[in-house]
Amino acid sequence: MFDRSNTLQEIDRLIRECNSDYSLLDVTVLDVRPLVSEKMRETLARLGQELDLNAAHRVLEEVLLLKKPDVILTLQCQTKEAESVIAKSLCGFAPGTQRPSILRLQGHDTLVFQGFHPSTYLRSDYTANLSQLKIDRLEEGLRLCFRSAFLALQGKRSVRWNNYNATLRPWSWICSMIAQYQGLSKEDAKDMSPDDLFKRVNLVSIVPF
Repeated sequence: MFDRSNTLQEIDRLIRECNSDYSLLDVTVLDVRPLVSEKMRETLARLGQELDLNAAHRVLEEVLLLKKPDVILTLQCQTKEAESVIAKSLCGFAPGTQRPSILRLQGHDTLVFQGFHPSTYLRSDYTANLSQLKIDRLEEGLRLCFRSAFLALQGKRSVRWNNYNATLRPWSWICSMIAQYQGLSKEDAKDMSPDDLFKRVNLVSIVPF
């Protein structure tokens, strides 16, 4: 499947570009919509059945509530009208944004970064009427979405910004700035998590669940 999917290959490339310690094998990739071909849909129709997207969204909810991830990067815009609050909150848009929201999964706060599907600039039928400049901007926009999500994840896991033996990690530095701005001590900011930082600077909207 990986060899036949330019989408998965692009996701793998972007992951490796953001953090050389990660690949597609190190992250969880969930399809918010079932992988159902047109032929399978025709078969369901002949049997008098139809694809139940709400059931698929309930499965997605169950997986996320079990895993309770620290960071989610959503790469789809198909769930805007979903009944599921979680699925609805995972609807991204082009050209994406580096301003996350917080999804509360039964007491666990998850940072959600809104991206868009790589096929937006990979599929020839989607890009037929786009200039190369527009295609390049879409690709760069998605790269920034990945970068933002991985910086947040790195902050959570105390990973350095680069391979140099820097004294301060960027996340710690940012947290120190926020703490100073809010009249807090550096000790208060020492263990500040990504979701806490984004909430303190009011850069997120909160989606309860």
